[in-house]
Amino acid sequence: MRDEVYRTVQEFLRHESLATTLKHLEASPRRQKKALEQHGKAFPWVTTT
Repeated sequence: MRDEVYRTVQEFLRHESLATTLKHLEASPRRQKKALEQHGKAFPWVTTT
């Protein structure tokens, strides 16, 4: 089940490598905050603390 979710996210983000997708999914809080600052409008349900 988890592998299916990762593969779906990989396809959505158009990553050639699943390793790249996993790197983004396991991002540090600092990297997550930076990504939300840059792309947060695409994820309106995500909030930062």
